[in-house]
Order: sequence, then structure tokens, then C-alpha cells
Amino acid sequence: MKDYPRIKRLSTLGIIRHQHFDYEFGPFRTDFVGEGGAGKSMISDLLQLIFVGVRYFHSPTKGSGPREAKTLVLRSEGKGTDMGYAFLSLELKKNQYVIVGIYLESSGAAEMFIVQQGNNFEADTKLATFGQLLGVAEFQRDNSILPINELRDHIIDNFNLTC
Repeated sequence: MKDYPRIKRLSTLGIIRHQHFDYEFGPFRTDFVGEGGAGKSMISDLLQLIFVGVRYFHSPTKGSGPREAKTLVLRSEGKGTDMGYAFLSLELKKNQYVIVGIYLESSGAAEMFIVQQGNNFEADTKLATFGQLLGVAEFQRDNSILPINELRDHIIDNFNLTC
């Protein structure tokens, strides 16, 4: 069984086949099962996107067309640019978390992000953990997905964390 660090949760917000979900990962093993087309391969695509970003993303899944990051965003008819998030809650010590994730737009724009306690993001320092597990509910305001610049303010104002 894995001690720490470990992936505690994968959260998806505005992502096709994974609309608004928090997937809890077990300390020993986590299985994703379902019929073809349910979105199992997309989980690995989202993990890859979070860790390597859009520039180096390449989905090995064969589909009806190329799977690009912008095609993973759930589309709303007539809305214009839609947005989504995929993020991991990493448990570095017992009940102590940081979040790493990616913000995606249907236009193709994307931005990787980290949520931690404090503002020190220097390369030679450790990420500062926090004690509250955040998920899709905390990444929304009034049940609406926030653009990344508004999410930053929302995280600071409501959780006293830095995004």
C-alpha cells in the first residue's frame, strides 16, 4: 500500500463524459470500469494533460477523430467559449494537500495551475500544503464554472489559498 505522497482525488469540471465529478483514489488500487465510450481512456488523457500540458499531449486512444485537449471540454449550444478543469488533489502527508491541474477552453486555450498555501513558488522550495480537500463544488460559484482568472480570486477569497 502506498503511503505518501499519493493521488487522493481526480476532479473534473466541464469535461465531456465526466461533467462534474470527484473520483476518489484508493491507497492500494483504483479501477475504472465501464462500457466502451464511457470515458475510461479519457481518465488517462486527463492525467497526461495535468502532468505534461497541452503542448506535449498525445492521446493514444483511437477515436472517430483526433483527441485534442480543446475537444475534451463539454460544449454548450450557442454559448461561445466553454471551459473545463481537470485537477488532482495530491496528499503529501496525512490530510495535507496540494492541487495540480489544467484549465481548458473550447477555443484551445489552456493553463496549468497549482493551488497551495502561500505564495512561494520558487523552484528550490517545497509546495505548502493545506488541510482541506477541495473538489468540483469549491471550484464553482453559484454552480457556474469560473474562468481561470476568476478562479484565482475565488480560491484566495474563500479558502485563503493561492492559485
